[in-house]
Amino acid sequence: MMESPARVEIVTPTDELQWVRFAGSASATKICMDGSAGPEAMLNRLESDRTIDPHFHRTAQFQLLIAGAMRFPGYRIEGVAVHYTDHCVPYGPFVPHGGQEMLVAHARPGGVAFMKDKEVRKDINRRGRELHGCEHEVQWQAVPQCPGARRKVLLGSPGGPMTEIVELPARGRLERTAAPHGRYELVLAGSGTINGQALSLRTLRFYRCAEADSPLVAGPQGLRVVVMTFDADAEISLGGSVAEDFKHFGEWSQQSRPD
Repeated sequence: MMESPARVEIVTPTDELQWVRFAGSASATKICMDGSAGPEAMLNRLESDRTIDPHFHRTAQFQLLIAGAMRFPGYRIEGVAVHYTDHCVPYGPFVPHGGQEMLVAHARPGGVAFMKDKEVRKDINRRGRELHGCEHEVQWQAVPQCPGARRKVLLGSPGGPMTEIVELPARGRLERTAAPHGRYELVLAGSGTINGQALSLRTLRFYRCAEADSPLVAGPQGLRVVVMTFDADAEISLGGSVAEDFKHFGEWSQQSRPD
């Protein structure tokens, strides 16, 4: 377990980053946050109908599906959707479909460990959580503290891992809470500002601090943003680097068989 720093705030305009092709496949990635300052995040476009082998990450993870679909054993999610796991909770295999694009988001560095490697199985977290939710499965709720705003809670609740989509009207202002274990925001549409930082389309922001965050203020066209908030499980990290591990993507994915 690692001690939380006093404050971490990182803003990455992801549209300014170049896609890099994974070796041995038609999939590609953008490294949005490399873990050097704590948070580790990457956008991935995974080749359709290519099975990703069962694995776990060595820290808590939000896997935000922005576009396309992903088929897991027993269920399927379609973007915008989210899949969450506590540290070292195995999941998969899963199969991406339909021009899938997703964000892998960690509050701390946590590499990939594949279940076919018997040595890593000793680290499995058998009491951990695996959660998922889709935008089309939940209803909009009003946001009382911001007239004209609304939100959808895809999974979780305050105090636990939580993912919500928030829509603010033009110039809408939303007060933000503390995020002692870390929180990501990804702009899906419109624009805004927070703490003097501009938030344009596809901007990714990470914030971790025990003190309240600055208000989120929408631009002239309003703002649609997905918010992913970690709980205390995110303080656990067994180390590693997703960016390094994904260089071997072609070794741990395979062409899917027809259903």
